[in-house]
Amino acid sequence: MCHNECSYGDNPNSTCTSGDIIFDQLPYTADATYNRLNELKEENPNLAGKIEDIKDNIFE
Repeated sequence: MCHNECSYGDNPNSTCTSGDIIFDQLPYTADATYNRLNELKEENPNLAGKIEDIKDNIFE
């Protein structure tokens, strides 16, 4: 995916998000990542707020 095709490049009308850019380059799915972040949140209650922030940033 070209940077210019997304809203972070030269196209402010694009619906492409930072999450789209990240998952376009990863060997696993967005669903798997979302589920893993939920698992990490349960395993690390002290980091739950930070993990939720990460989810909010990735899954806009």
